[in-house]
Amino acid sequence: MADAEPNRYVDEALAERLYKRAKAKRWRLPRDAFASALEASCTKAFPEGDPGSHELSRYMDALHLEDLALACACALGEHAAWDHFVIAMRPSLYRAADALDPSAAPASWPTRSTPSCMGSITAAKHGIRC
Repeated sequence: MADAEPNRYVDEALAERLYKRAKAKRWRLPRDAFASALEASCTKAFPEGDPGSHELSRYMDALHLEDLALACACALGEHAAWDHFVIAMRPSLYRAADALDPSAAPASWPTRSTPSCMGSITAAKHGIRC
């Protein structure tokens, strides 16, 4: 079996430093999954090739690393990450659902039933297709 191709932009030391800064361990996100997400982001951001160390550093500093770690953990199905996402994002998700279908919104949000997007997210968390 061939060795994995080395990361072009994110070496082990940088991945470790950013992993710690992202507090990714709390979501039980594997370091290699986080490093792969960083690498994919850099590949998309710099399609022409090597941006140079200064530009790469600026790019990495601008990333919302905690959000990236949370998204990666959710993508891997980590329950704690999903629970945090749903709780932290509930108001935004309600607003998004209301923007998509204002006719479904009762007058009082605190007693509002879960919009369909919340149900879809919860279903996705458990691997159920809607």
